[in-house]
Amino acid sequence: MKPLKLNKHYTRIAKKLKLKAKPRLLLGDEASSYIKKHKKDEKPQNGGYLFWTNTVAIINKKRIGTLAHEMRHAYQYEHRMRKGYEFSRDTKAINNRCDEIIYLASRKERDANWYALRYLIFNTLAYKQIIEYIYKVLEGYICLLLAPFIKKIKY
Repeated sequence: MKPLKLNKHYTRIAKKLKLKAKPRLLLGDEASSYIKKHKKDEKPQNGGYLFWTNTVAIINKKRIGTLAHEMRHAYQYEHRMRKGYEFSRDTKAINNRCDEIIYLASRKERDANWYALRYLIFNTLAYKQIIEYIYKVLEGYICLLLAPFIKKIKY
C-alpha cells in the first residue's frame, strides 16, 4: 500500500463519511494560528474542528488519525439533529485532569477516536498512529467509567 498525502486522505474521508459540505482544510502554520485564535485553554492540540466555520485544522501534515478524528466531528455536526450530538461555541475550557476526563468520556470524542482508529487500520500503514488511537479509544472508555465519580467531586 503506497502512502497517501494528507489531501488524498481528506478527500477519501469526506467521501466515506458522505459529507454534504466538505469542511475547509487548513494545514501547518495556518492551522496552528487558527486553532490558537479560537481555543479557550492551554491544552496542546494536533488539530481541531470549528463547526461555525466548517473548518478542519491539522497542524502536523502527517497526522492522518487527527484528520480522520476532526472530519468525524464534521460528520457529527452534519448529523447532530438525527444522532443527538450537541455543539456549542460556549464550551468549557479544560483546566485540569478532572475536566479532561469528562471531556474524553463524551460520546462525541469517543466516537471520533473510534472512527480515527478504524480509518487508520483499514486505510494506512501508520502503525504508530494506530497504537496511539488504540490508547485514545481505551482512554475514552476508562474516562467514561470515571466520569460519574469525577462529577461528584467538587474541585
